[in-house]
Amino acid sequence: MPNSSPQAGVAATTAVRSRARRNWWSNASVGHSCAAPIGKTGELELYCHDREYGITELNEPIMAISHDGFFTAGNGPWLTPYLDTAVPGIRELFRIPNRVGQAAVPIPIVVTGRFDDPRAKDCRPDAIDLCRHRLVLEQIVRFGA
Repeated sequence: MPNSSPQAGVAATTAVRSRARRNWWSNASVGHSCAAPIGKTGELELYCHDREYGITELNEPIMAISHDGFFTAGNGPWLTPYLDTAVPGIRELFRIPNRVGQAAVPIPIVVTGRFDDPRAKDCRPDAIDLCRHRLVLEQIVRFGA
């Protein structure tokens, strides 16, 4: 995987102090499960699904999965936000079908949100920074053309 991180690029431009900026949404989620980390995980950790869906700065899928199960990550900055089901429009983000062997088509998205959510303190010690840098999506301003 390229060394893009949630802190680089998108995190700085997607939602800083509730400013909105256009980026790209894609979903490469597939049905699977992961072994749970040792210890209680915090709500913002998303340990199993980080980078399967999310927002990219470039017009590219966050990740593509080939027919034989190989993952190819996008090249640019990305982030996987925390999505509260109470935010209107969240379910629409996942109604776009993911086709194994084909990259998900990125869809323009404008959101607002925040970093440094108080729930980061509930994350495991080795994940606190990850949780502090997690975008907590507050509003989908625009999704699609």
